[in-house]
Amino acid sequence: MAIKGFDTLGLTKKADARPVVIHSQFQRPDQLKAYQRIGVGPAYFSNHTYYFADIHRSNFSADVVGFISPFASALKAGLQPSNHSDSPVTPLDPMTQLWSSMARQSKTGVVNGPDQRLTAWQGLHMLTTGPAWQVFEEKRKGQIKPGMLADFVILDKNPLTTPIEAIRSIKIMRTVKEGKTIWSAGQ
Repeated sequence: MAIKGFDTLGLTKKADARPVVIHSQFQRPDQLKAYQRIGVGPAYFSNHTYYFADIHRSNFSADVVGFISPFASALKAGLQPSNHSDSPVTPLDPMTQLWSSMARQSKTGVVNGPDQRLTAWQGLHMLTTGPAWQVFEEKRKGQIKPGMLADFVILDKNPLTTPIEAIRSIKIMRTVKEGKTIWSAGQ
């Protein structure tokens, strides 16, 4: 329905409208080309593979469950996806979001869609540069570089070198907003 609506409006990637389809996690593979043609930024929900995939496997085929939040396919199609928690449906926990985009493991340990797994670097982009791009803020947010707002967190471990199974144990030590510490562990 979203694709038909965007087509009716005449939206194209060239127009750079950047429509966002929230909860695009049940997207079909054949819809990726339309998303690319239109310039859709899908907002995926990787926690779905952890919290709900076990239930979905009893209601949907394995190929449908394996394509929930298809990050790798979206990147291959040239899309700019983001990852959200849908809080309060799942906890607001960026490290679990990062882990679920990398592991794609359910509560019972079943891996759903291993071909859709992200690296830590890609997963971090889905939490930072992806959302910034989707709301036309990529020149102000989503990266740490001169001229940006300098919003970031300091972690107790480097997610780029932490094994996947330990990603969820990474702790936020400090939050910096526009260059100023606004929260610190132990405050």
